[in-house]
Amino acid sequence: MRTQHKRRISICQFSTFKWTLFEDLARYQTHGFDSIGVWRRKVEDEGCDAAIDAIYENKMSVSSVQWAGGFTGDGSSFAEAIEDAIESIEFASRVGADCLIVHPGSRNGHTTSHAMRLLTMALDRLLPVASDYGVQLALEPTLGPTSNPWTFFESFEQTLEVLQKYPAQFLGLALDLYYVGFDSEVYESLAEFGNRISLVQLADRQRESAVAESNRKGRLALGEGDLPIKKWLQALYAIATAELTKSKFMDLLLAARITIRSWIKPTIIFPRRNSTA
Repeated sequence: MRTQHKRRISICQFSTFKWTLFEDLARYQTHGFDSIGVWRRKVEDEGCDAAIDAIYENKMSVSSVQWAGGFTGDGSSFAEAIEDAIESIEFASRVGADCLIVHPGSRNGHTTSHAMRLLTMALDRLLPVASDYGVQLALEPTLGPTSNPWTFFESFEQTLEVLQKYPAQFLGLALDLYYVGFDSEVYESLAEFGNRISLVQLADRQRESAVAESNRKGRLALGEGDLPIKKWLQALYAIATAELTKSKFMDLLLAARITIRSWIKPTIIFPRRNSTA
């Protein structure tokens, strides 16, 4: 089990939705990034072995692998979801990923208590396997109107309840500001669960009241929305979960915006699902 992670800035492959894995690796490096959040769909497009070889040949470290889960019956049986998760753990181990992100799955007609039992059963089976492979699982709360395909959780507290059942070195938290960035209660309680954070995903978005006027839904480039990103990063730094000082934040923000804008060419339709992880 990895007990220490190199803190770094990486780019999640969701950010470049239409690029191939090979395009991601080449262009991320061109723009100065040496770490990547791997999306399994792009790995499957190229083949697992070819993808692993490319990641190592490009000397890219892996901050996370997206994703395993759907234990409540999201298009597959419980047994199939477990098998897929084990394959994900094996892949995460092969690329030396800091964590494998886990989404519980939607309710799918289950009661909340039964859905929770399915998630607990899955974690009980998977955490020993992940420990053997040296991979930390990271549970991601995706709360909000667009979260239904990903989770049956109705509150952030439910995520914390699950985390508290397992040791931090085996099960961490993937915190996505797109989902929790406007949640003042989550922000105020950072100190209580900060030691569980394995990954912080940065993205911007507009407040719901502003979306109707601008019609800009979904993820936005850093600085183009209303999320108090600077406030979050300062709080995260204060609890030693990120190495972004106040003085470095504006440099990060400027670099991220310049980088993302530099990718937008007249012949490229750049997706709105912008995120750094």
